[in-house]
Amino acid sequence: MNRIKVPSGSIQKLESVFDTLQTKVQTNLVNNTNLWLNTGNLDIDVVNGVVNPNSTEFQILTSTTPQHPLRLVVRAGTLRLPNGEIVTIGTDYVFEMLGGVVANSYYAINLMQIELGTSPTPAQNAFLFDATGQSPYSTQNTAFQNTYYLEYALVTDTTIPQNALIDDRITLAFVKTGAGSELQETFNGSDGTPAVNGVIDFRTYYVARLKTNLFDDQMLVFKDRDSLGANKIDGSVEVRDDFIVGKDLTADGAYFTVTSGISLLHGDVYVSNAPGDGSGCVLSLEESTGTAGGGANLVFKQAGQVTGSILARQLAGENENL
Repeated sequence: MNRIKVPSGSIQKLESVFDTLQTKVQTNLVNNTNLWLNTGNLDIDVVNGVVNPNSTEFQILTSTTPQHPLRLVVRAGTLRLPNGEIVTIGTDYVFEMLGGVVANSYYAINLMQIELGTSPTPAQNAFLFDATGQSPYSTQNTAFQNTYYLEYALVTDTTIPQNALIDDRITLAFVKTGAGSELQETFNGSDGTPAVNGVIDFRTYYVARLKTNLFDDQMLVFKDRDSLGANKIDGSVEVRDDFIVGKDLTADGAYFTVTSGISLLHGDVYVSNAPGDGSGCVLSLEESTGTAGGGANLVFKQAGQVTGSILARQLAGENENL
């Protein structure tokens, strides 16, 4: 734990003690949170790893007019920056890219966290008493709260976040200027990604995610890895709609039961504990050439030898039943 110590009898500056204490507490909170939560997180709705198109939290929109060719809008929302600070925008905020904008260029729209001081009070800065509270007094803030600042940074690559080395900001989107230094509605990023309504949305890379190393493969199924052996599903699985298999579907040591129907476009159905080794039975659907009306053979094999077949033909646009 990061902590401070105020030794008895030592000379301390109270302001420094409190500043250091709050910094240590914040560091401990960030370190603990980073153990289970990825850094830089948006509180936003995600569907299958992609930001829901209907989610507007911290969405960047163009709001240009002939009088305001560089105007943007950032929607309300809450996020956690890589440094652990929380920033909330209560209502949609309109801002313009004013000054130093280069034509035909990409710009990253970054949200930065800053502290806003409030509750000022007079503070003496010399050993001189003045009952009026004027000089040599100065005004010092006694409270601070998180707020934000939106910046636009000139970039050449629209695939790299601008907070890679700076943890007090987050890249929300990329935009591009035209020949007249106005915001373009249609353009492609440096990697060919097309803009949508004048913006390349970068929020997907900052959605709030729990770290996958916290989860046990023997308890959960992950999309990015196999769930086999000790990590297999220890129970039944029911699918309400279509069940699509890209490669092999194997019934290992059990019955494979179909209660309504099964459609086999091509390939083999193996009836064996070792599919394809030639020792078991194979039910194979093979194309049939030279057959009137076209069709396919339903072929039965035993130990690699054909033992029989049934022809399923298609006549006059209708399939014959087997």
